[in-house]
Amino acid sequence: MSVELTNFVKILKSKERKIAYTKHAPKRAETRSMSLGIFESDIKNETPVAVVEQKCESLGERKFDVYYRQASGLYHRYVIVLNETIRLITLMRISKDLQKNLVRKR
Repeated sequence: MSVELTNFVKILKSKERKIAYTKHAPKRAETRSMSLGIFESDIKNETPVAVVEQKCESLGERKFDVYYRQASGLYHRYVIVLNETIRLITLMRISKDLQKNLVRKR
């Protein structure tokens, strides 16, 4: 389910949350040559270009696919869970086809 960006940003900024990582996230970041620092900067300082809410199995949590445009023109996808923390599940660069669809929808 696509989420309006302003609603997501409002939810994200509604309270101060610490950033946490699953065991999987740092491993994927290293494998994919991506920086967790870029994720932290994006989530705290930037506005996403697209957000899709996923089904979440835990009560009191909301799970999202969040897409951010990078200075290089590429896009990063972060899967996060929001509750008392911002928990990064995984991160990846997105495919050129998906990137074209994001640009068209903007």
